[in-house]
Amino acid sequence: MSVIPATIPLLPSDAELRASVYAGHSVKRGGLASGSESVSGFFPQTGGGECGCAKAGRDDCGCDAPRRGLRVAAGFTLIELLVVIAIIAVVSAMVGLATRSVRNSSLKTKSMTNMRTIGTALIVYSGDNNGDFPRSAHTAEEESWIYSLAPYLNNLDEVRVCPADPQAKERLKAKNTTSYTLNEYICVPSLDRFGRVKEDFCNRNRLPVPSRTIAAFIGADGLDLGVSNDHTHSRGWFKWSAVLTDIQPDRFRTGKPAEDRSDGESHYLYADGHVETHPAKWLKDQIAVFRNPAVPPK
Repeated sequence: MSVIPATIPLLPSDAELRASVYAGHSVKRGGLASGSESVSGFFPQTGGGECGCAKAGRDDCGCDAPRRGLRVAAGFTLIELLVVIAIIAVVSAMVGLATRSVRNSSLKTKSMTNMRTIGTALIVYSGDNNGDFPRSAHTAEEESWIYSLAPYLNNLDEVRVCPADPQAKERLKAKNTTSYTLNEYICVPSLDRFGRVKEDFCNRNRLPVPSRTIAAFIGADGLDLGVSNDHTHSRGWFKWSAVLTDIQPDRFRTGKPAEDRSDGESHYLYADGHVETHPAKWLKDQIAVFRNPAVPPK
């Protein structure tokens, strides 16, 4: 009767070893520890957790033991996918916001340049016409005031349309129209019921403070392409809705417009030729207390 050497460990069953593998223990496939004839089976190891056949270069052995240097590719979990999607959405929103901000800044600069050019032409025109400002379509239906300034502008079409105007292309194709609207106070005299002049600021020399008198605004989005919309009706600005009919106080903004159009800003051309940019709320707050900024200050 042969006796099994004490140095040879008893081999657990395959089922026991597989249970050990799934419990996180490393295993090794091989023969008897004493070097006797190899038998099919596994025994626990405390080393690197590789299979013996893998060490010999046999990757297709079919054993269940983990191999050193080989990784099992794991897919994303649902939580990880949602996190990645959320990060991509945030980055995309940030990039989109930055792009819109840069574009908005470019349009603001170009529009301000247009208004400054128009302001210079207004001053030169009034100087050549004894101080008179050009007439609006209210008193000269054949053309808008902007065309009266054409001889003083290098390229009329480059300055008569605001680049941020949603109808910019249509206005360029149309004639006798502009994105900028002249202040009624400096182009239409106020008459009494007998037709006599009651108030007249249509001459630059009659303005008490040209540097604080607004000469032109950026017209409202809703203005059609007709020649008669080349000036405001600012003598009737008793409420905010009347202002929004004439001008666009939130022409430059990021994101969707506020319901009351009070979020954003716009440019204002003054009678001395300089341009200022004011928030829409600046204008709305004045209208709310019955102070009309279109009225030439005394």
